[in-house]
Amino acid sequence: MRINPIGILAGMMLIVSPFLPFLTMSDSQFNLLTFIFYSQANEYWVLSLIATATLIFLIAGGVICFVNGVVGGALGFLGLVPPTVLWAIIIFERPTYLSVSVGPSYGFILAWIGCIVAFGSHYYRPSPPLLVAPQPYAT
Repeated sequence: MRINPIGILAGMMLIVSPFLPFLTMSDSQFNLLTFIFYSQANEYWVLSLIATATLIFLIAGGVICFVNGVVGGALGFLGLVPPTVLWAIIIFERPTYLSVSVGPSYGFILAWIGCIVAFGSHYYRPSPPLLVAPQPYAT
């Protein structure tokens, strides 16, 4: 089994991204852990469930990327679909009574970049090490 440095890079991006600011609400930024606690404290259970599933899928996808980049990227992609759909609904169908602005932050963008790099790691093939044949002694 060969080491794929592109898959390892994608895995690191997927693992780090949930702990960076992932969500911007009005003037504050939340990473996924603080957003889970915030949504549970305010009894937004659906948002808490979406954030928890995203956190689990991103970390699991990042760890699996170290071994298989495409499978890890697919897990990361599955974790990023619910928040993307939720933000698209909020942005395009924003109710008038919602007074806060909600949007993605750079952790979310890094997670998408990590998924794309993980899928791209399939096309990178590291070259095998060069084997040098032993030279006979000259007499």
